[in-house]
Amino acid sequence: MIGAVTLGGQLTLSKVKIYSLYDENYFELVGMNAFEKALMFWREFIQMEPGINAEKRIEIE
Repeated sequence: MIGAVTLGGQLTLSKVKIYSLYDENYFELVGMNAFEKALMFWREFIQMEPGINAEKRIEIE
C-alpha cells in the first residue's frame, strides 16, 4: 500500500459529510444517493480479483 487515509462520516437524511480525521478543514459534502452509489461501487471494487492494474472509475454528481 502506498498510503492510507483515515476518514470519518456524518450522515443526515439528505447528505453525508466525509472528512479527514487528521485535518478538520478537509471534508466533502455529498448527497445520500451519491454516497450510496459510491459505496456500491467500492463493494464491487473490493470483490474484484486482485491485480496490479485493477481499477474501477465512477462519476458521482
